[in-house]
Amino acid sequence: QTLLMGLQYVLATHDGGQHWQPLSPNLTAGAGAAITALAPAGHGIIWAGTSDGRVQLTNDNGKTWRLVTPSGLTGRIADIEPSRGPGGAAFVVVGGRRGGGAAKPEIYRSTDNGSSWRLSTAGLPPGSIAAVREDTENPQLIFAAADSGVFASLDGGSQWRTLEVNRPAS
Repeated sequence: QTLLMGLQYVLATHDGGQHWQPLSPNLTAGAGAAITALAPAGHGIIWAGTSDGRVQLTNDNGKTWRLVTPSGLTGRIADIEPSRGPGGAAFVVVGGRRGGGAAKPEIYRSTDNGSSWRLSTAGLPPGSIAAVREDTENPQLIFAAADSGVFASLDGGSQWRTLEVNRPAS
């Protein structure tokens, strides 16, 4: 079994951490940055996101890496969720913005291995998103953990709805 770890580069161990091999060059843009999201998707596919807002993808278990950052993205990558369905879909969550200000939700979705992205936030209130998860059986059912509660999308992330309906106040 392989365990991956992200620093400025991706490391892999096959012996429980006794020995580590690099699977990537430095995937960050500079000093002080680190990998903050690491998402293996099987078949040699690994997504990596960094604290300086870069998204990288390998399709060959780390032999080559491709920068696939969504245009305009400027925050720390908090989470990456590759789809279990066909076609190379993935969600990228931006957690934290440079320069402060009110947090707005930022979830990007790609359906083509990062070649193109669209912002996927319709129906989400202001606030940060911590994580996104795809249902294990229905790739159109997506869940988002937000500052203000849990949200679900029934259409692959196009529209979000709260799951906090009729819940008692805490």
